[in-house]
Amino acid sequence: MLGYITIGLSTIILKKTGLWLEYYKTGTTKIKSHYDKFGNLLQKSIYTLQGHISSHLTAVLIDSELTNYTTYFIRNEEVLITFSVNNYMFGLDIGKVYLREKGLLKGGKRIGIWSLYTQRGRLEKAINYNNK
Repeated sequence: MLGYITIGLSTIILKKTGLWLEYYKTGTTKIKSHYDKFGNLLQKSIYTLQGHISSHLTAVLIDSELTNYTTYFIRNEEVLITFSVNNYMFGLDIGKVYLREKGLLKGGKRIGIWSLYTQRGRLEKAINYNNK
């Protein structure tokens, strides 16, 4: 579903809202996304062609005081969203998908401490992106 606004007698289609699904040509789910009524991404899961999860993002902070569509249109600044991110890999040694790394993204950049894990689930490394 797309969000919309009515101005007078005209309706303008704006952004994605609600649940959005994208598929591979094989019919397997590629991406599952959820958007709020303003078109802000709230959650996104990305899958491999084999159906394994590859990444999962969840909005943990939407830096905005938007309360209505009018405010949404007259604002000059971009809505800044912080996401919690989990990236997964298929572990050949264990024969299944495992959590490879997790951390936060803000404005498309890594922030805070990102944790990297081995196939066995042990913390391999922690990288502090606040110091970079």
